[in-house]
Amino acid sequence: MAHDDDVTTTFHQRAQEDYSQFSQHLRASLQFVFTANGGAALAMLSCLTAVCTSKDVNSAISVPVLLSRFAWSALLYLGGVFCSVLSMCAFSASKQNWGQFWEDNALTGIVDFRKAYARKGERLSRLGFGLLVVGAFAFVGASITAVAAFLRW
Repeated sequence: MAHDDDVTTTFHQRAQEDYSQFSQHLRASLQFVFTANGGAALAMLSCLTAVCTSKDVNSAISVPVLLSRFAWSALLYLGGVFCSVLSMCAFSASKQNWGQFWEDNALTGIVDFRKAYARKGERLSRLGFGLLVVGAFAFVGASITAVAAFLRW
């Protein structure tokens, strides 16, 4: 019996370490997607302001096309920021559900992954990853759209 307790403790410690490392990588990913989209949107708006207020607009740049493409880019960048915020909320709620699941297991001694907390935690985790990926794709799409304004695609 003592051997089983040692194995359980070792597995539990390993799980905690894995979750801790996962959390750090996830936090860095979310911060990147949030910052990249937000920073790019601000940089794009700054560029747009400079182009629109310039007396000497380059003839190679079509201001109406630039405005249209930058508007779509801004929408995509801000959509990416929104997805990042929703992703953080989903991951937070997922962690809360998993914590309640493990607390319930500790109190009852019954580990059943069909419990509502486990199912909800898994769904929220998948939602968080989906939103994170959508936010990253929003950044790429918005950047291509903004650059296309200068290339006349």
